[in-house]
Amino acid sequence: MKITRIHLENFRGLTELDLEPDGKNAIIYGANGTGKTTVANAIIWALLDMPATGEKDFNPKTVGAHDLHHVVELTAQADDGSLHTLRKDFFEVWTRKKGAQNKEFSGHRTEYSINGIPFKKGAYNKAVERLCGTSLENVKKMMVSGHFLDDLSVDERRQTLFDICGDVSDDEVMQAEGLEDLPTFLAIPGTDGQTYDTAEYLKMAKAQRTQLNKDLTLIPARIDEVDKSIRTGPPVPAEEVETYRAKLVNQHKAVALELNTMMSQSGKAQAIAAAKAAFSDAARAYDEKIHEQNAGTYQKLEAMAAKRRELSGQEEDLLNQIKSLEKEHDRLYDMRNDLLKAYADVDARQWDTGLEVCPTCHRELPPEQIAQLRDEFNQKKSREKEDINEKGQQCSKTKLADLEQKILPLSESHKAVKAELAQLMEDSNRLNQSLYKFPRFEETDEAKALQVKINDAESAEDVTATEAYQNLSRQAAELTDKIRRTDVTLAAIRANDNGRERLRELRQQQTDTAASLEHVEYGIHLVEEFSRKKAAMVTDKINARFKSVRFVLFDDQINGGLKEICEPTIQNDAGQWVPYKAANTAARVNAELEIIDVLNQYYHTSLPVIIDRAESISRPIDIPQQVIRLIVSPSASTLQLMKED
Repeated sequence: MKITRIHLENFRGLTELDLEPDGKNAIIYGANGTGKTTVANAIIWALLDMPATGEKDFNPKTVGAHDLHHVVELTAQADDGSLHTLRKDFFEVWTRKKGAQNKEFSGHRTEYSINGIPFKKGAYNKAVERLCGTSLENVKKMMVSGHFLDDLSVDERRQTLFDICGDVSDDEVMQAEGLEDLPTFLAIPGTDGQTYDTAEYLKMAKAQRTQLNKDLTLIPARIDEVDKSIRTGPPVPAEEVETYRAKLVNQHKAVALELNTMMSQSGKAQAIAAAKAAFSDAARAYDEKIHEQNAGTYQKLEAMAAKRRELSGQEEDLLNQIKSLEKEHDRLYDMRNDLLKAYADVDARQWDTGLEVCPTCHRELPPEQIAQLRDEFNQKKSREKEDINEKGQQCSKTKLADLEQKILPLSESHKAVKAELAQLMEDSNRLNQSLYKFPRFEETDEAKALQVKINDAESAEDVTATEAYQNLSRQAAELTDKIRRTDVTLAAIRANDNGRERLRELRQQQTDTAASLEHVEYGIHLVEEFSRKKAAMVTDKINARFKSVRFVLFDDQINGGLKEICEPTIQNDAGQWVPYKAANTAARVNAELEIIDVLNQYYHTSLPVIIDRAESISRPIDIPQQVIRLIVSPSASTLQLMKED
């Protein structure tokens, strides 16, 4: 695409301007303030709805101007030779509300057209993309000088370069020298041919390295702790101590058997037990004898208790019925009295002759009106009495008498049940007093005789007080203490053995962990070396597309690893590659032109390039695209166009 004509009206201070580069490279001269940058902004705004300068909230209005149309018309020749005139008209909208005398400002509007045909904004943008042969985002990269390097993010620049030059596959990098072992590290254990990608493995390996380093830091402290817990001194075989303990246990069993034999031969314990058992049997027989003699009386008392419970339930039920009926009787009685009073009040109400006089003019009303009022009074009085009589049916004397007739038999029944309950209670008390009274068993002669036998058995000679029994008891206690101390010794021996085994395990764990760490470190080294080699291959592949620009795509970090960047460098006169931002203006512009050319080749486009402040570069590189340079010329008071052949 090439620009053949530019027409502006009221555009940022330019009242009217016509420039016709005719699709050729051109230079626009003018002194400062004559509108060179405005022309660049107009071209880009016509295509991209943004200025070349990147100004925020841009609009084409001239400062202080109102109610004007701010127009840009851009005629462009497509690659197939067809001409297209793009027009954008930006203006204020003034509306007059209903009933108002003056118009009010209500906002701005932009109207779009191509070759005189109106377009909506979305359709206009799609048409611009078809004319340019690529998306509007790509148009920005190629038409706005400096946009690719200054405005795009690192990720956006990198992605564009990878799109142009293609990435380098992992398989290609794997063939590099020194990476022969890497596939072994990337293989996922337990799978058939599945592998981690390098980023996944690196993340996992670094986590493993952190944990292994932590383990290696903790293991020496654990070894020291276990080592200090092992008791010093010549080791005693556990088998010898266990044999000695078994001997002590056998000796203790023999002494315990002798003690039991002495206790069984004395017979004292058996005599005491037999005497106490005889006492318990006699007491149980005595209680059974008392129960048999009073069994009949107990049965009668239980029957009386059941009857009392039955009568108590009847009494409560009758009382509740009586209370409910009495409450209803009282309610109806009060209601009847209230209605009788209300009826008397209505019946006593008399016609007020004062109603026969007009309240306004104080003259007597016409006879027919008085008759009507009297008739209405009497009808209302009659209706009220009828309403009272109707309500009175609910609390008539008949209904009150019916309730009283229901209450009377219930009251009689209630009195009868209460009397029967009182008699039953009196009979129960009398029967309780008739129970046969026995003394406690302990107070009987039989119990006293049995207690004497218990006392005699308990006062017999105690074998535990003999010297022989006490000697054996001391032997048993000494043997028990020796067994306990032997158990302590065995526990210490086992603890030492467990400690030595734990010490061996920890030292082996330390060795294994160190070997695992070395293995993981090697894997991390291989992945980082892979990343460096891939970075170098990608960088070389991309930079092969450029002559005056080289991109630095990766940065070695102090703590290891690579950081993804996208910094262009330019070769200075001394042959050194310096950062883009440190190069002179001419070198930067030529670098931008070369990048734009490569982008056009990739997107199969040929878009015009606008270079503002182009006086800073005397020899721009040749590119096949149309180049429009904007150059400051103090002697040119108005904008002048010079086409280049």
